[in-house]
Amino acid sequence: MAVWAKVKIYYDTLLGQSGAALTASTEASEDSRVDNISGMMETTMWKAADLTDPHFITLDTGLGSVRSSADYLAVYGHNLGTASAEVTLQHSEDGVNYTDSFQATCVRSDKAFLKEFTNPGARRYWRLKITGHRVEPCISICAWGVATELDYASSSYDPNEEEAVAEVNLSYGGHVAGIHTRYTEKSMSLKFEDVDVRPSGYFADGSYRADGAITAKGSDTVTLYEKVRRWWDISGMRNFFVGWETSGKPAEVFLMRPEGKFKNPLKGGGCYRDISIKLKGRKE
Repeated sequence: MAVWAKVKIYYDTLLGQSGAALTASTEASEDSRVDNISGMMETTMWKAADLTDPHFITLDTGLGSVRSSADYLAVYGHNLGTASAEVTLQHSEDGVNYTDSFQATCVRSDKAFLKEFTNPGARRYWRLKITGHRVEPCISICAWGVATELDYASSSYDPNEEEAVAEVNLSYGGHVAGIHTRYTEKSMSLKFEDVDVRPSGYFADGSYRADGAITAKGSDTVTLYEKVRRWWDISGMRNFFVGWETSGKPAEVFLMRPEGKFKNPLKGGGCYRDISIKLKGRKE
């Protein structure tokens, strides 16, 4: 029996960060600028002006950028499946000589696409390479950066929970006279109970790191709460990608957003927390 993967979230993206510059081989119009893909919004997009092959979307993170490494690529609201396109993400230290992060991969559908790969380390230049497309490629949301692995949820949940947002007209006798479905909303509720809340000054073996000094008593660790807190502080109410089981269900990656409340109560005299993350998104 295959071992399930821990829940992963993909919010930490190099695109859109201060000092970074994003360019594309072509842009179809002023309304389809390449900068649109970094806003994590479903209602804007980049579209190529022609069938140039390959097409490149290039990111210069800037000289001395603190955040310039990546181990995933995620794309949403695109036509790369319809276009029969292949994609790869390339990286470079000089902006001239590029290396593939992974072998060019055929995009099988127009649904959310996720590809994880080995982090090559800090690189100033990155570019998405699109090849083999039969129509002009377009993308609403694109992100690449470092994934965050959370943990196994401690309570059961349905990763495919859905609710139709619809207007139903009933006759005087209660019969269905008409249905107008606006969209279908996805929901996911993740709970992690009894989470260790030791501050980052502690090591995995319980020893303390005084004044930030690294000792040989144990390996440094980041608690689950610190990961969730960082996600909320950086991403807030923005859309981001969630992979609920990336080893067995790699295609089931969803674009979702959190509810507006961040509440994870302490328990056990302040030693533990119960973490609850409630997410919603639109079914593709």
